[in-house]
Amino acid sequence: MLSNRQQVARMRHLAVRALDAYPLADPELRFIAHGENTTFRVDATAPGGRDRFLLRVHRPARHGRDVDSAAAIGSELDWLTALRADTDLLVPEPFRTTKGNLTTVVTSKDVLEPRVCSVLRWMDGRARTAAPRPVHLHRLGSVIARLHNHASQWRAPPGFVRIRYRAGQPRLPHRPRRGAGERRPLTGCPHQGLRYPPGHARVRPAADGASQPMALPAGRILGDH
Repeated sequence: MLSNRQQVARMRHLAVRALDAYPLADPELRFIAHGENTTFRVDATAPGGRDRFLLRVHRPARHGRDVDSAAAIGSELDWLTALRADTDLLVPEPFRTTKGNLTTVVTSKDVLEPRVCSVLRWMDGRARTAAPRPVHLHRLGSVIARLHNHASQWRAPPGFVRIRYRAGQPRLPHRPRRGAGERRPLTGCPHQGLRYPPGHARVRPAADGASQPMALPAGRILGDH
């Protein structure tokens, strides 16, 4: 049984290998969290100069039985790209590989399954711990409504794959059991959440979500568990 430290060490090895697929020179990795995704902050030299990124090593089989993880994660990033193009919501920007792909897949003899990895440009922010006020919840509802409106009108590209949650659904689709030593992160990572237009305040209205530059548990983006 691997300790949490050993698991993170193996994920870090995968992260370093994943960076070979990206146009990033002299990368410096800093561990963030090990939960649904294992996440690292990456400071590196991109084509436009020195910059900061978020690298996610994704948990396999997270999106349901018989679902291609690379396709599902790529679909998530397709929607983020569309949200950035079609709205003024400040959402993370996917960073493509040297070949122009949204994800890369890496393997290691120390990890049983191939892992899909993705990179996003870093988004600064802060986690608010104070109790929300009605105005904050109103702002959160407004942004959720804008997300729903966009999703209802957006034409997903061919091959788009995401879990569908329906009213009255008795339980979530298949979720793989956590391995020994794995646990859900207890703190939010501000750069990974959904961010709102300037002038709005941030708040965490519930244990799992937040309003204003929205801080979610590490690795989550717009409903990614």
